[in-house]
Amino acid sequence: MTLRPQPVFEFGKIDLIGHSLFVVTLLGILADDEGKRATFRSASLLPVRYASTLIGLLALYYGWHAAAFGTTIL
Repeated sequence: MTLRPQPVFEFGKIDLIGHSLFVVTLLGILADDEGKRATFRSASLLPVRYASTLIGLLALYYGWHAAAFGTTIL
């Protein structure tokens, strides 16, 4: 019995599915024609916002993982 290699097209489907969220988002941005001006915010709170977002996403991910697989976080 010989094994045949899988075609490269299978990777193309996975790549298409994985990147479709980004493509749809970019198409939505391009389709928006309202033309509002961008508002600039102060950069002084940027490190706090970044750190709190990172901590929140990590807590959400590891909390979901522990609940889904019945493991402990630490």
